This record gives sequence, structure tokens and C-alpha cells, in this order.
Amino acid sequence: MWAFTADGRVSFVGPEATALRKDPRFPELVRLRMETGGVFDFVADGQNYRVGVLPVHAGAERSALVATMNTDTAHAELYELMITFALLAALSIMIVVALSSLIASRALSPLRQLRDTARMVTEGSLSDRIEVTGKDDLADLQRTFNAMLDRLESAMVAQKAMLDDAAHELRTPLTIIRGHIELLDAHDPEDVE
Repeated sequence: MWAFTADGRVSFVGPEATALRKDPRFPELVRLRMETGGVFDFVADGQNYRVGVLPVHAGAERSALVATMNTDTAHAELYELMITFALLAALSIMIVVALSSLIASRALSPLRQLRDTARMVTEGSLSDRIEVTGKDDLADLQRTFNAMLDRLESAMVAQKAMLDDAAHELRTPLTIIRGHIELLDAHDPEDVE
């Protein structure tokens, strides 16, 4: 912060601004804007500054309150802050992805169990069942799947029993016929008839 008084004195309060103090063009540019005020950019000793001039009028006397900011330093601090935010954002995204993956894995575990059991059923085993966990929609699906396996298993047992009965019923007459054929004399026409 600078004060340019009507008597020509310049007062300064704030961090060191040696480049502006040594540059003779700085006070000249400020005095040109003491009537209207305004903001302008200024380069001193290779450093960029933004300068704001606020005129202060008291009768015929003209003074100005001037604020200066080293934009190079401000941009460097902003750049450092943006890098920090970017790193924190990347770290946060990795943590969120890891936690989401873990939660999704646990949430989908009953579905994987259902898939694995369904694969075992296609391999011929109907005795495997899914362990029902929870009281949600997935648990209802697990119970429904287990009930379906129970019905399939009982249907398969009934079908096997029916096939065994049919085989027995067919074997009995065939055994009788085979016995008669073995006793048959092939050279005796009456016996053959």
C-alpha cells in the first residue's frame, strides 16, 4: 500500500517492494492517474506488478491511495496451490475408486455365488444350494433359486424313478420271451410256429 500525498511525499506500508521504489517511472505513472484513478500493469526489474490507483481529493489537493501486487509471486503461489489441489484430487479419486470397488465387490458377492452355483448345476449336480444371507432382494433371489433347485431335483428323482419302473416293466416280458427263445428248437417247425 502506497500513499502519494499532495505535497509530493510517498509513503509505503507492506512487504518489501524494492523494485518499485527504485524505478523512477512508477511514481510518474501513478501521478498521471491521481485525477482519474484506475488499474494498470507495470514491469519493474523484470517483475510484473498490478497497480491500482484510488484518487483522494480534498478541495484542490490531490492525493492517491495506491495498492500494488507482485503478480509473479501471486501466480507462483496460485500455481503451487493448484498443484496441491490436483494431487489431493487425484489421491481422493484413487481412494474413492478403491472403496467403491471394495463395496461393489462385497455387494455383488451373492450374485457371484448364484452364478457359481448355476454353473455347478449345469455340470450335473443338483444338490448344491446357495447360502442365503441378509433380508433384501438378493436374499429373496437366493431363496427362489434354491426353491427352483429343489423342484428340479425332485423332478429329476421322479423321472429317474419312472425310468427305473419302465425298465423293470419292460425287462420282465423280455426275460420271459428270451427264456422261451432259448428253449426253442430251431429245427422243429411246430416249435418255431
